[in-house]
Amino acid sequence: MIGRDQALHLIGSLPQSGSRAWRVCVYIPKRLPEVDHPLVRILGWNDANKLVRAFSGMILQPSNCRFIARAARDRRIREMAADGLSVGEIAHGVNLSTYRVREILVGETARGRGMRCA
Repeated sequence: MIGRDQALHLIGSLPQSGSRAWRVCVYIPKRLPEVDHPLVRILGWNDANKLVRAFSGMILQPSNCRFIARAARDRRIREMAADGLSVGEIAHGVNLSTYRVREILVGETARGRGMRCA
């Protein structure tokens, strides 16, 4: 309705909801009476109004979409390894432990051979 990029921008702008870091939620008002509404600040007037027309008065709990960022990070790790960087350099570059970088690289190799990594 508002496009993938705008939806991801909205989700990325939402604060954590409650004690679970993975949960985000947003209340869509029935009307946007003010220009300074948080939805308008995040999306702009037109896209905020599209949400109001479609979801007026609802509380939405969208996916936090962390899987998208994780997939991009893992692709970057594989690219860095293919470029010849050491595991330590990669770990420092993506702010992960060397153990986790090795897991990601080994997991990809195992999946490529038809095996499944848990």
